[in-house]
Amino acid sequence: MSSSWRQGSRSCADPSSANGYFNAYGNAARKDQHDYVIHLGDYIYESAAGGKRAHSPARIIFSLWDYRTRHGQVRTPKPVTDL
Repeated sequence: MSSSWRQGSRSCADPSSANGYFNAYGNAARKDQHDYVIHLGDYIYESAAGGKRAHSPARIIFSLWDYRTRHGQVRTPKPVTDL
């Protein structure tokens, strides 16, 4: 008897990117064709970004509180929680 599993991978999860609001994450979740998802590479960024998709806090992060706040921001969009 053979068993198999399908794996997905994601990287570069910058919410301030001009390429969308985690669209690849939501697309993968809707297709539901994977058993595991592995995240490779950057998940949060230390830089500041303004505009419509501003980071929180809106400055270069440094402290533990800053990192926790930024991590929480990146974990809240629906496409991320769906995946």
